[in-house]
Amino acid sequence: MAEIARFIVQKGYAPLQIQERIVSAAAKKTLAVLGDTSSRALLFHMTSLTGLQERELLANFRELEKALWSVFGYGADIMLKRLSEELAAATRSCDLGFNEMLDEVRRDGPLAFMRSMDYGEHVLLLYKSAAFRDRMVAGFFDSPAEESRAAIMAGAVPASVAATTYKQLAGRYGVQSVAEKAGEWAFSLRRGVHLRLATDNTWLAEKGMEEADHRQDRPPWKGAAVLCAYDVERIGEHMPKALELHDFVVLEDSNVVYAKVAPSP
Repeated sequence: MAEIARFIVQKGYAPLQIQERIVSAAAKKTLAVLGDTSSRALLFHMTSLTGLQERELLANFRELEKALWSVFGYGADIMLKRLSEELAAATRSCDLGFNEMLDEVRRDGPLAFMRSMDYGEHVLLLYKSAAFRDRMVAGFFDSPAEESRAAIMAGAVPASVAATTYKQLAGRYGVQSVAEKAGEWAFSLRRGVHLRLATDNTWLAEKGMEEADHRQDRPPWKGAAVLCAYDVERIGEHMPKALELHDFVVLEDSNVVYAKVAPSP
């Protein structure tokens, strides 16, 4: 796995700061209740007070807490309570303090990341064991949102998820077109605005086929959260193309999530 991790980095990925990502998302949702104009003014004031850039401030709980106290005094309790609620929702934690919730994120970064995946994001999951894959898939679908949920894989998926396999789809559409037709199948299930789709593409790799390009700006891929899993020992020559199609990579036996680094302007 160490060799694969090096290859991932060579292909333009770097470790993601998962805790910062989750705290930042919770902070943005907290401030959003003030309205766009007020939240922008508040952020400008707090960045001036702290000397931090907005991204740094939102990702650093301690600095954000101090800034809120400086601005609101005891009124900061209301904002911090809401931030705690947003963070609890993101980490699926109940009755835990801030530090305990952050400890949960540090303890199992990949699972925390899966739970935080947003629409429009695409993750590549490289697994050795079905148990690890199924745990990550369960985290991916652990969302309170009203959305369409679909999985193309054999194995355990939550009861709320419509599931099939590539082999079953091949019987309906034909082997050669199954990768593209999988999107049609997922779209046929769509009941809401958003789609969360998990696939195990090992079957495609073994048949010498590549997965569909879900970066396309059309249904069902537009705005969908997509998890694509591969057995790392059976992905073979499809690894470079799979990396090209995804924003993030989760690798079994690693507590690191890799994010694609944006090219320098």
